[in-house]
Amino acid sequence: MTDEETPADGHVLRQVPELNTELEGEATPIVSSDIPSDLEEMTPVIDQVTQQVLDSETTDPVIDQQPAHTNDEAVRLPRTGLDELDSALSDLESAMTNLAVQDRRLVVVLGCCFVSLFMPWFQVWNHGSSLPTTAVSGLELAGLSCLFMIVSLVIFILAQSMSDELLRGNRRLIIRLFTVALMMRMLIALIGAPVDQIPWRHSAWAIFPFVLSIALVVGLMQRLPAFPRRPLPPS
Repeated sequence: MTDEETPADGHVLRQVPELNTELEGEATPIVSSDIPSDLEEMTPVIDQVTQQVLDSETTDPVIDQQPAHTNDEAVRLPRTGLDELDSALSDLESAMTNLAVQDRRLVVVLGCCFVSLFMPWFQVWNHGSSLPTTAVSGLELAGLSCLFMIVSLVIFILAQSMSDELLRGNRRLIIRLFTVALMMRMLIALIGAPVDQIPWRHSAWAIFPFVLSIALVVGLMQRLPAFPRRPLPPS
């Protein structure tokens, strides 16, 4: 090494030998680099389609299951605060929830028909025209026959399985026949005279059973409209 190659600080630099290309070619590793080492994270790769299939298989079948009947919504009735009456209302809710929409509305019409029997349909002058009139309710005119048909219809509609077995598959026909009979009985009571040979007139409350008779005819055609209702507080 000459003086020109010696640095000024006195250190001597040794010349690095040139690389041998033949030896470097032989030193190529045999193990393929595609195989991950032990230090690398072994995270499995899941295909997106496979992940969707797994998600669908692990879904809770109770949540995915759709109800067999499709109604508008569950029936909710107001509570009274009395345990016995609220328990009966709860049973009525569960029974009406499983009904078809038109059957549910027909039950409401039947309930209104029951209430209308206690209203005064006529005013009668029993003691002369100069004295006050006497009220005659629908219960006095057609009480027993109407009560029998109303109660029978409500049982046939609510107790579906029992009425099907009892009526041997003719449940829908019997419901229509009883509905026609109830409508005719109410109309005959409204048109006829409450008492023979005594002056009388229709009461203002008579419009209520008359409208219900029309509603029974509409119920036969399965065309009863929705009834207005106020929202109930959350249970």
